[in-house]
Amino acid sequence: MNKKLIIAWVIALSLQLGISAIAQDTRIPQEIKFEGVTYFYDSHSKENESVKKGDFDGDGIDEIIVSFEAQEKDEFYGRPFYLIYDIIGGKEKLVKTIIGNEHLGKVQIIDLKNDNQKEIVIFSHGGAHYTNIYVYKYEDGAYECIFENGSACLVKVDFGAEKPIIKMGRANWGAKVKTEDGKEIDWSYADGGHGDCLWAVYVWNGKEFIYDSKLSTASEISEEEDVQQYLDKAESLMANKEQGQFQGSWLFDGVTEEMGICTFTLDIKQDGDKIKGFYTAVALNGDKIDYDDEEKSNVKGTVKGNVAEAKFKSDWGGTGKVKITLMGDLLKWEIISGTEKGYFWCPYTVVLEREKEE
Repeated sequence: MNKKLIIAWVIALSLQLGISAIAQDTRIPQEIKFEGVTYFYDSHSKENESVKKGDFDGDGIDEIIVSFEAQEKDEFYGRPFYLIYDIIGGKEKLVKTIIGNEHLGKVQIIDLKNDNQKEIVIFSHGGAHYTNIYVYKYEDGAYECIFENGSACLVKVDFGAEKPIIKMGRANWGAKVKTEDGKEIDWSYADGGHGDCLWAVYVWNGKEFIYDSKLSTASEISEEEDVQQYLDKAESLMANKEQGQFQGSWLFDGVTEEMGICTFTLDIKQDGDKIKGFYTAVALNGDKIDYDDEEKSNVKGTVKGNVAEAKFKSDWGGTGKVKITLMGDLLKWEIISGTEKGYFWCPYTVVLEREKEE
């Protein structure tokens, strides 16, 4: 195909869409000063750079928005800049500078009211997973942000709908997913773009985007609350990672002051910061046997670090509280308080060894 025909076709398509891209290298500055600070052009997010135009103020003449990333001298990461130029007397005049804290994302030009006065949608990214969305509209002589939100899951938009919508993905912490090896685990960020998250849906009502509880599967929370949920979850996961691995079978076989010759076994299952299990005690030279059915749990407790505080219940009706301390492949069992009714025949203080799996 003739090159001139290709160029003409591209120009015609741009005019048909009502939005055109302008030569980027002539609009994106190599240096910019903002609020007393000098920033230098950064090509880190070059694939998202853009120079677009549209009639943002409704005067029938297209304005220009330039998006790029720039950074301070000696800084490792840049910040996104969005420069809006008005065309006055045939010349470009900078009328609005928007600067963000995240990485540069795409810019989209839309028309929410179908009145030919365009709105600006800005996407930016806080790290590898977090996406922010901002919608700017020219009102009362100024560019105002009429919608701002963010998500660590997904952001979906449908601005072509009869009532344009924005869907903010929210973590579905209560759900279960399966790993590649078939193990069922709690849902985490690892949504992978498959849409397993919950949705907070915002619908355009002619003036603003309003949260719609009927269309939403997630409650309305602020961006700060969404981020805090992830921080809290990360802290919880780190705490669980630092917690000792109590799970396993433990054995004491020796002599205690209270129970004489004693064999004491403890089988524990751990789920995060919760443990449950059962013990079997053969005490007083085999005269007393204290055990429970393996399908039941006579020990339940909560882990914090390498220490678990638990309650136990004897087959003889006695109950008590115990402190269980993990020491590598050793486990210290210390009864804190005993029962007033019934009996138990487990030892008061012993150190058990982890039994090796065959």
